[in-house]
Amino acid sequence: SNLVTTSDSNGVYTFSNLNNGKYSVVFLYDTGLYSATEYQKQGVSATVNSDAVDTTIQYQGKRQVAAVINAIDVQNENIFSMDLGLVTREKFDLKLEKTVSSISVTTKDGTSTYKYGTNFAKVDVAAKDQNNATLAITYKLKVTNEGHVAGKVDSIVDKLPKELEFSSSLNNDWYIGNDRNIYNDSVTNTLLQPGDSIEVSLVLTKRMNSNGYGLINNSAEIKQRSG
Repeated sequence: SNLVTTSDSNGVYTFSNLNNGKYSVVFLYDTGLYSATEYQKQGVSATVNSDAVDTTIQYQGKRQVAAVINAIDVQNENIFSMDLGLVTREKFDLKLEKTVSSISVTTKDGTSTYKYGTNFAKVDVAAKDQNNATLAITYKLKVTNEGHVAGKVDSIVDKLPKELEFSSSLNNDWYIGNDRNIYNDSVTNTLLQPGDSIEVSLVLTKRMNSNGYGLINNSAEIKQRSG
């Protein structure tokens, strides 16, 4: 027999003239925005519950997630209410805030420490100390889960600027990679519930000289994973 497919404005599809046998129905939808709801949820009528399960399939040469209803057994009878229920996908969304916590200036006369707590900080070094001063800049990096589901951080990556120096003796939880970026894995596998935050500190130093003045940009990013 020839298969006949019809649909209406409510998203109801009908497949007619099917031979007896077992069939699967595959729903392709925007998996970035939605996911299939609970399979045949208890207490929900069979006429409106969801009969599909999210499954990875091969389609047009590409692996992708789709909702699938398996093994629909057609045997000389009409089968109705094979439904797909969709819910808005909740997202794991991390925010990274990086601020300058303090700057310590060490000269032959001693050490002075200045507190900030801002993402931009300025410190003045006397002209007489311009060739012998050392700066120790302490950064605070705060990661907050602003999403709707819990998730974990893989690592925090700081992109070490050429003007600053990294010392492992000042930073027990950090290490420098072959790419000259600095990594903090102490947060790995820390589960962040929605609204939760974690904080780490990073100390970078600079030896001053007559050419060492100016603006220094230091950026960081999060490597994250859901679940």
